[in-house]
Amino acid sequence: MFRERTFILLLSTFVVGGLVLGKARNQDGVPVRYRLAPEILSAENRSGVERRWRQPKLESAESFGTATVGTLIEAQAALDGLDGEILVLDRGDWAVKTFDPVGRLARRFSSAAKAEIRGLRPIDFAISTSGEIWIAARDEPRVVVLDASGVEQRSFALRSTAGRLVLNAGGGFTIQTLIAGSHLFESYDEDGKIRQSFGKLLEGNYQEPLLLGGTMAADDDGLIFAPSFLGLLAAYNRDGDLRFVVETVGGGGKSLPRVMARGRHNNLEPGTPFRSLSIQVVEDSIYVLSERESTSSKTRILDVYALADGAYRHSLRLPNGPRNFLISGDSLFTVHKDRIRRWLSRPSLRG
Repeated sequence: MFRERTFILLLSTFVVGGLVLGKARNQDGVPVRYRLAPEILSAENRSGVERRWRQPKLESAESFGTATVGTLIEAQAALDGLDGEILVLDRGDWAVKTFDPVGRLARRFSSAAKAEIRGLRPIDFAISTSGEIWIAARDEPRVVVLDASGVEQRSFALRSTAGRLVLNAGGGFTIQTLIAGSHLFESYDEDGKIRQSFGKLLEGNYQEPLLLGGTMAADDDGLIFAPSFLGLLAAYNRDGDLRFVVETVGGGGKSLPRVMARGRHNNLEPGTPFRSLSIQVVEDSIYVLSERESTSSKTRILDVYALADGAYRHSLRLPNGPRNFLISGDSLFTVHKDRIRRWLSRPSLRG
């Protein structure tokens, strides 16, 4: 059975060289135009749907990551480990850090901590049901598999550099590529051999990673994907075919953010809002961490959708402006820059 996942966009990973991210180079300051693919344009229009609030009582239980100075510097994502541990991706020193059930730093996996993975800078990671830690490298097309103690077991060369990584329910793994091309995703088997490339949201054979960078999670049937700036939620089966695509509540509709040409680089138009920061599949629901409740509020909104077809269910508010979240048992973990907060939810978010 796959392990429940949650991720957050590392925006800087998609802002690499213009030769990678750019399409046609227009004059500086002139937008590069993209259009959604026809099958995406058919998604249900939810621009006028009002949120239905279902707010559980959240009791703050504890914070961890700050007991030792520098324990967490720039936390980005959290996953369930074995025996009640929580693993955190820290972009501040490019390490994966393991905290025990009482919040103490137990292990740290990075090039500085282990000679076996010298030079490895994690951009994303996953955990298998046996406790193996799968790490996608930031600076090269490579996935490294470590055992629970941090010793490298095997390594896979990829066709493209990964921005995201998930373990497939049926074995193998899938990445979202950082390289501009005709597809968004590459799926590999257990031996690291590529199975297929798939996934198109834009019209034509050019999928702009800067515009389409997002978060993804695996379920028993395939892959769930939420592009961070488009206000869409898409699901693919194991063969890479589109299962459904829906607009998210409060999203930007079908209008695309503008991509501006700046010399050799493309950039999103300043002020482009995030529509989806992080997603997690929990039982028969998809949880999407989305926008702030208002421009002056630190409260973020967690929207809930049906896993079967993307139908909107309800929303709840998360305090203190988290950048990521993890639902584990009856606990809700919120990820902040330099700490992880654990909340007890009454009733459980799994209900």
